[in-house]
Amino acid sequence: MSSYKISVIVPVYNVKEYIDETIKSIYNQTLKDFELILIDDGSTDGTYEMLKEYESKHNNIKLIKQENSGPSKARNVGLKEAEGEYIIFVDSDDLLPTDSFEFRYNLAKEKNADVIVCGTEKTTDGIERKPIARHMFNDGYRVLGKDNDILWALGPCNKIFKRETIEGIFFPLNIYYAEDQVFMMEAFLKANKLYATKHVVYYYRMRKNPGESLTQQISVNATKILKQVCTVWKMVSKIIDENTSNRNLANSIKVNYFYRLMIIDVWPSLDRIFRGKDEITKNESLNEINSIVSDVTDEQLKNLGRIKRFAFEKIVKNSKLTGTKKIKKIRNLMFMYKSVVKAKSLVRL
Repeated sequence: MSSYKISVIVPVYNVKEYIDETIKSIYNQTLKDFELILIDDGSTDGTYEMLKEYESKHNNIKLIKQENSGPSKARNVGLKEAEGEYIIFVDSDDLLPTDSFEFRYNLAKEKNADVIVCGTEKTTDGIERKPIARHMFNDGYRVLGKDNDILWALGPCNKIFKRETIEGIFFPLNIYYAEDQVFMMEAFLKANKLYATKHVVYYYRMRKNPGESLTQQISVNATKILKQVCTVWKMVSKIIDENTSNRNLANSIKVNYFYRLMIIDVWPSLDRIFRGKDEITKNESLNEINSIVSDVTDEQLKNLGRIKRFAFEKIVKNSKLTGTKKIKKIRNLMFMYKSVVKAKSLVRL
């Protein structure tokens, strides 16, 4: 028997400004039968001392301190320590509605689901909130490869996981962006029953300084992000192959995941890089994106839309073009793409 209904895993690093509000939102939950596993990832701003105070006041806290190693290792430590029937992840600067745990737990029991995917809202001040459109799902069971809307919500925090379902699944180390996509894809593939709901259980905080948040760093560290995403693509492709015996189904999942990865993670990074002035960075990025494009099928490329498909199929894969010419053509295409997007937005107005 599990000691708790839920294990709540929170990796923590230098969030003195936010952690008090986050922990209060956890202890304001209507469901009280949970353990809180706090993994301090080598904080240097006084955060750990704040966590020690909370530990002294609550007997359901497990506080673990590790050398700075990144969120993946911290979450993995939490997974190994978890004793709950179900597992929930919370990031150390985000917030929860008061029914977050109770709703997720009750729904998981009612639907006998291994993983529940819920709605998310983003907030900048903790008060005004706006739904994240791609996290708002119609209620119902989902089948990976058929219902591909859930591939747009590959973060772990708006979910609840049956602990036995994800036993042995861990976050990859040495990856600091999109690492949760590797974990989530394996969890989805191993879930016998996957259920989605539009009910909002999580408030994602948009920090004012995007460089502070790993998930917002695409705006300030595009080159590093692109390299990480290329590694993630290869890891996820392998996981899909290893966990899917039906080749047609595996290909369908890859096609849809590739589309999501390109739209959300790859294209924005390329846009910042190729419209910039650093030619060395552009060459490095061209090599990275070529490693992905050379590994995918025509079917995966054709779903990307005319401009993106042209960029990858006619420029990146074109062996007759030199690197310099490829960079120039992609740069011009990026400016054209921006103009098209801007024109469409003006038409809507």
